[in-house]
Amino acid sequence: MLISQNERRRRFLKAFILAVPSGKQNSFAAQNPPSLVFAIVRTGGPIVVGERIREAVAPTDKQGLIEKSIAELDKYYGRVVKMYGGGGREESAYCMLDEVEIANLKDKKDSVDEVIATVITKAFPGVQRERAPATARGADAKLGHSQPVLERDTGLEPSRSGVLGLLCAALGVRRGTTRS
Repeated sequence: MLISQNERRRRFLKAFILAVPSGKQNSFAAQNPPSLVFAIVRTGGPIVVGERIREAVAPTDKQGLIEKSIAELDKYYGRVVKMYGGGGREESAYCMLDEVEIANLKDKKDSVDEVIATVITKAFPGVQRERAPATARGADAKLGHSQPVLERDTGLEPSRSGVLGLLCAALGVRRGTTRS
């Protein structure tokens, strides 16, 4: 089965979002997925918003702990954008389990899959991105493909030649070496 670049990206992001760190599993016994997924596509450097809330968040009569945490993250992100500007923000998207009044996070989606699709579409707008062309080698060269390969789909499991290449590399055998 061949998998496109965007499908690999989608699967990676979905696994990243749904991953539960072992420390969290052991200390909190929680297997819960995140209550908020927020993604930003930017041209500038990264901005970390989740770790910057310095004071403990306490639930109130109107908001539980999770809802209050989301509201505080939204306020903090608003302050960052106010101070530094959009910082090259091209697109953002978020979704959440519970309805919380949001003022600064933009482009609410209904599902994690919609957030992922929005991010991938904006971050990787074309099927073929500019990159240094790879030359046709191995099976491609044998099949007569002489043009540069811009994007090549791969299967879920490695090919026989890929496994042999990895084994040879691990043993220190250089490409083009003949058996003696």
